[in-house]
This record gives sequence, C-alpha cells and structure tokens, in this order.
Amino acid sequence: MKPDGIEANYLYVDRNNNKIDEVEIWNKFALENNLFVTIGSDFHNKDGIRPEIGFVNTDFILDDNKVKEILNNLN
Repeated sequence: MKPDGIEANYLYVDRNNNKIDEVEIWNKFALENNLFVTIGSDFHNKDGIRPEIGFVNTDFILDDNKVKEILNNLN
C-alpha cells in the first residue's frame, strides 16, 4: 500500500481515563515518510459544538497552521 497521508492527529482516552497521546510520534512518522497528516472525520474538541468523545479531560488543540495544512490536502 502506498498511502498519501495518515491520520496522525488523534488522541484517545481509554475507559480508565488513561490518555494515549501518540500525536507527535505519528506526525514525525508522516514527515519522515513524506505523508500529509489528517484528522478523523469524527474529530472532537472543546468548541461547544462537537462532543468531546475521546477528549474527556484533555486540552488537545490544533493550531491554525495545522488546520490550514489539513484543509489544503483535501483538494
């Protein structure tokens, strides 16, 4: 398989409230392998619009440049 991108911006909180954060690892992997990064279609954050499924008790935020990069890769 020769993918163009990878879902690298994903944070998981398990049923025991353990936060599994491998965002830096997967973003580094993407950079080293010339892959663009994405977020899943089920991305949630503390914006009052989307529920915080998987983001309970976290402050995961993508900066504006990362959001623009992801949106540009949709074309």
